[in-house]
Amino acid sequence: MEHLFLFKTSEDLKTGDIYESFFINNTWKTPIKLWESVNSKNYIETSACYTTNNEAIIFSSNRPEGFGGKDLYMIKKLPNGEWGEPFNLGSTINTPYNEDAPFIHPFEDALFFSSEAHQNMGGYDVFKSEFNYETGEFEKPNNLGYPINTVNNDVFYVLNTDATVGYLSSERVDGFGNQDLYKVEFNKSTKNLKVYIVNVYDDSGTVIKNVKITLAPTPSAKATGIYKSNEQTGKMIIISEPEREYELTIHANGYKTYTTIIVLKENYQLSFKLETQ
Repeated sequence: MEHLFLFKTSEDLKTGDIYESFFINNTWKTPIKLWESVNSKNYIETSACYTTNNEAIIFSSNRPEGFGGKDLYMIKKLPNGEWGEPFNLGSTINTPYNEDAPFIHPFEDALFFSSEAHQNMGGYDVFKSEFNYETGEFEKPNNLGYPINTVNNDVFYVLNTDATVGYLSSERVDGFGNQDLYKVEFNKSTKNLKVYIVNVYDDSGTVIKNVKITLAPTPSAKATGIYKSNEQTGKMIIISEPEREYELTIHANGYKTYTTIIVLKENYQLSFKLETQ
């Protein structure tokens, strides 16, 4: 039986709950609110998914017994068919920041989710963690990297059945505004690209926001990449093949333009300092 989970904001516009709808006789039935052990009274539950065997649900909640922000919880079905009490997935998955949008692919023992922490590029990034359902043990989450993740929010990642196509909600410069839906087709061409995380600082060591970086491969002077920083964090990413030489130019209002020749190698964390005008 096909089903889907939906999030509905409560009347107070501060909290919200998860509902479930079933697809029966070519019709989606009226959504039913999940039970109180999932939907708490004074907090927000935003997303959920079943495990592959339909014997457990993983959901997000900002209830106070977590590690901070929204955490991921699991609730298992008991031998008598009733549902047990939810439990936190622990510090391997959850952090003092927000975790959300769990998804389990039917042919993989892996949890995909979005997090504002772990080793992320900025905002929410999508992570993957292998897990053992019986023992409840999760491995350290891995960042899925580019092209799935950016310096902005990348959430609600799902895969098709044969794991050749992914879909997610993302905030990108080529979108229509705020969060748009994107499709990712996996192929070999993306495996040679590397992600370089860039931070630009001033003389005091403060991250400069609203930075623009232009890359032009030498000896050509024609720019092949223009990158803008995350407006909140100042962080940005550059996508390139390794061992390429570029002329890199950094622009930021109130600072002198910075130009240098750089070879992108195995150092994926790049930092630059600008002087005030």
